[in-house]
Amino acid sequence: MSQASRLSGWLGVAVVASGLALGAPPAAAIVTSGSSDAFGISVNLTLGGLPLTVPATPVAAGTAPAPYNDSQMVVDFAVGVPGTATLAADALSAMASSDVDGVSSPAFALGSSSVENFDAGLFGEGSTVTFHADSITASAQIAGRFGALVESGSVLLQGAELTLFGNTTELDANPAPNTVLIDTASIDVIVNEQFVGGDGISSRMLEVNAVHVVFTNFFTPNGLLNGDIVVSHSESALTAVPEPAAPGLLALGFVGLRRRRD
Repeated sequence: MSQASRLSGWLGVAVVASGLALGAPPAAAIVTSGSSDAFGISVNLTLGGLPLTVPATPVAAGTAPAPYNDSQMVVDFAVGVPGTATLAADALSAMASSDVDGVSSPAFALGSSSVENFDAGLFGEGSTVTFHADSITASAQIAGRFGALVESGSVLLQGAELTLFGNTTELDANPAPNTVLIDTASIDVIVNEQFVGGDGISSRMLEVNAVHVVFTNFFTPNGLLNGDIVVSHSESALTAVPEPAAPGLLALGFVGLRRRRD
């Protein structure tokens, strides 16, 4: 056997061994696109069959590539129907960003939102629901690295309390995902509501709602209330394609081994 053949064989063993030691695959992945959005408050209700809506406010959003960083703010927000419902906040803010350029990795997409000094009241016949929070924030991030797309979502409720039928409950600052505070036939309240999609390899998305209130024929002096209110929403998504580098190294190694045996 020639010296060149022996060298080729040993290189083949080294390449295969290194590939197996690294667990190839998983290979690295190229993040090809990213998107994110966030908003402070949205209202999508009907009262006595008539629409009562507030479009998502304010909205920050973007799609990459190219990288982006968008932020929006609204101050002195207030809306409501006298005798039925009120919503107010000192400030609403939203931010969306991503560094996806279609070439480099790792990469991320992030959406975050916050609502400051929030107060809500819902007044029905025989029932009153009020909610206060010094600050409400929600964050949703997807990070692409080491061949995987990993989600990270969080909600922070500072100085938050819920009053139902005269009973006040102080809320955890860091509620667990999909915590149900109220579950009745006419009203549902969920905090840190999270939805995850994608396989975590070629795609991943995460949606986080800090507070989500759903009404189903809730009786008020002005008629039946239906629909929902979302406070502090954030969402992000990434897509990626795997790099074939590691499988290629293994193939090269096996070719070297074959030459050595020959």
